[in-house]
Amino acid sequence: MDGNPAVSYYSVVDNLLVYIRATDATGTAWDPPVTADSTLAMSPGRTSLIIADGYPAIGYLGTTGLKYVRALDATGSTWDTPAGVDSAVTVGEQPCLAVVDGYPAFAYRNAGAPDLRFIRAENAQGSGWSMPQVLDSADDVGSWSWLAIIDGMPVISYMDETNFDLKLMTALDSSGSDWGTPEAAFSEGYVGAFNCIMEVQGHLAVCFYDGDPNYDLVYGVYY
Repeated sequence: MDGNPAVSYYSVVDNLLVYIRATDATGTAWDPPVTADSTLAMSPGRTSLIIADGYPAIGYLGTTGLKYVRALDATGSTWDTPAGVDSAVTVGEQPCLAVVDGYPAFAYRNAGAPDLRFIRAENAQGSGWSMPQVLDSADDVGSWSWLAIIDGMPVISYMDETNFDLKLMTALDSSGSDWGTPEAAFSEGYVGAFNCIMEVQGHLAVCFYDGDPNYDLVYGVYY
């Protein structure tokens, strides 16, 4: 952040959301940790750290649902009041935060349904949020969701827990207001957990955990 590596994480012992930034570009030394949210009791899970309109921002889950907090400076030394994004989701899910067409956005699972959801902020800072879109609800879907921009369009990878598939959804516009049909990208065995996607030399590349019976880490280019 601001040229140096940074990390966000849960401090389980202190029950805090924490941000820490290196003091140099190579990450050989680090500043003391900074509390980004001290108001929640949470179970450990993935936090998602991005740059939103020039400042660090973190997406995460607490007992009151999906939350978002943005720093008040470029280095992340002080933080704004956290914003509630979707109170329907439960603790223990794996939200992924990314910048979609200039605004922060989440891909995430609502375990209560269960379904895959997408939500995008109403501005570049993330101070207001639109209503969530339910993208896939056919089975027990949405776990390990990952949001990335591929060839200018938002794409979400996620696991279908009913069929043990890794699925993909691609938006039909750059803002994610309209989406295509879910497709099973990989479906042999128990696949899709711990997945992530990114654009590699113009192609969609994916890595994921291939469970029982192989127990492998898999990397591949899908298209």
